Amino acid sequence: MDNAIGSANLRALYEEENRHKELLIEEIQKTNEILKYFLERICRENGVKPITDYPERVDQLAQITVNTCQVILSQLKQCTNPNNSTNRDEPEFKKLTEILRNQQADILKLNTEIQKLTDANLARNKTENTQPNSASLDATAMGLLDSQPKDEDPILGMVRKEGILRLKDLIDRYALFSHLASREVEEKISDLEGERKLELIKTSIKAPYGVTYPTLVKTSESAATRILNSINGLTIKELPLLVYAAEEYLPKYGYKLIAYAPAIMINGKKEEHFFIPHLQMQNKEGRTIYLMFEGFNYNDGENTDRYLPDYRRVTSDDLYFIALNPKIAKAIKSKMNYLNVTRLGKNLANSQKESKTTDLATVRITNIADWSVYEDLKKKKPELAPLSIWFIAITKGINDNEE
Repeated sequence: MDNAIGSANLRALYEEENRHKELLIEEIQKTNEILKYFLERICRENGVKPITDYPERVDQLAQITVNTCQVILSQLKQCTNPNNSTNRDEPEFKKLTEILRNQQADILKLNTEIQKLTDANLARNKTENTQPNSASLDATAMGLLDSQPKDEDPILGMVRKEGILRLKDLIDRYALFSHLASREVEEKISDLEGERKLELIKTSIKAPYGVTYPTLVKTSESAATRILNSINGLTIKELPLLVYAAEEYLPKYGYKLIAYAPAIMINGKKEEHFFIPHLQMQNKEGRTIYLMFEGFNYNDGENTDRYLPDYRRVTSDDLYFIALNPKIAKAIKSKMNYLNVTRLGKNLANSQKESKTTDLATVRITNIADWSVYEDLKKKKPELAPLSIWFIAITKGINDNEE
């Protein structure tokens, strides 16, 4: 009798789970339609060629849409800057200002729609600080297995569908879904690793005392694979450090991760192309910033030279660099100083011709290897610590400090 009641309750929970899943799919489809319409309209109104191959995932489409808006807004802001006398008296000034306001209003509406979808997902998937009952876990497991492609191992399916996934998180989540002990899940993961269906990413870079760099999980279709394929020059052993920076260290100082390696459409002189910043984050003031990671493959900054024009354009010369160590941080500083000095010379030459001058880049640089030194200085000798995490290097006190 009790078994029959338990089965009925489980079936009811399972049907309710499916109903919510159908509603969520409907919301995703509606949001996709809103995003596509908005992206087509804003591109058409601003003379930008829209993309033709839309991604299926709503978060990727939302990312492309928001990034496109940010590029267009950046261009409009430059045109409507009231401090620029050459633009203030243009007859199009008022018209462009009105367009800018309308675009900002549209973005607010878009963000509201995206937030509704995000809240729905969080409400359905939240597991932190809660322990669901066994019937709820069984229903969730059923839904998970139903959504897997035929013959796909559930662990591989979880890695495929999640974002960046740490080994510890994978063990904990699958243990909940499967009612297996953590040791048994570890054995299953080990078997998949032995069959080369799954790869564990561990860094050989020594972490400072008190810091543990995460072990990540990678499959052929995982987020880790996409990031490695998207970020030119990033090595597999540096990915855990990038994740540590984005998800653990920078958030301690008020920065919030938005996306890894988002695709930003650039309307170039010849044709449209995508620029791939390494991290998209929100700073303490709530403003979106883009950060670039430079590590073992920095060399003489050849790769930096390739992406720098797009990076400066997208960020309006507000640049952030995370270097692997002090040597690379100093090399980036030298390169940026040289570019700014060169640009300053052009500004002086242009000012003599009464031509429009060009702003210099604002550059913030930090290096991962000195973060533990910075933390130690803050505790023991705060008067010697840099004013913020955006320092070049620290050796026996302060070497270079950005702010």
